Amino acid sequence: MKTYKFNTESGKEITLEISYTIEKVSFNRDLDGYDYKEEEVVENGEIKIYVEGKEFGTIKDLYLPEGKNFRVGNAIIKLTDDQRAEINVIITELKEAAKVEEEVEEVEIEEAKAIVEKAESQKEIPAYETANGMEREHNEIYNEGGEGYVPHIIDKDEYRRALKALSR
Repeated sequence: MKTYKFNTESGKEITLEISYTIEKVSFNRDLDGYDYKEEEVVENGEIKIYVEGKEFGTIKDLYLPEGKNFRVGNAIIKLTDDQRAEINVIITELKEAAKVEEEVEEVEIEEAKAIVEKAESQKEIPAYETANGMEREHNEIYNEGGEGYVPHIIDKDEYRRALKALSR
């Protein structure tokens, strides 16, 4: 959320709280007896308007009507071209930040899925100390203590963190 403040011609302070989020919403669908899970990307954006510190109204979907004036409820708010441009820059920044955040979350989920898959394919999921010892032992046997490939063994803590990331 970002805030933009300005004063009207009559001297009243207007505060705009601009927020934007992108989230994936999962839901189940039933089509003729076949259940399947579907994900949908939902974009939520709004501009809350405060006049002299009191909430006055809300504009949904981050859309500022064209022209110098726009109506909120019974009031008309006037914006200069500079103010409109500054607000549009804030909206663009928020949208870009939300997209980057979503991409990072997708990467984290993919990594968590890979960790869970690998852990469940191991013979056992050992404690951290045991996993670390198994990796050292592999290095001693197959690499004669030198450099070379050492498989990563998923430990219980890493497995739990991955499961927690997937449950969000």
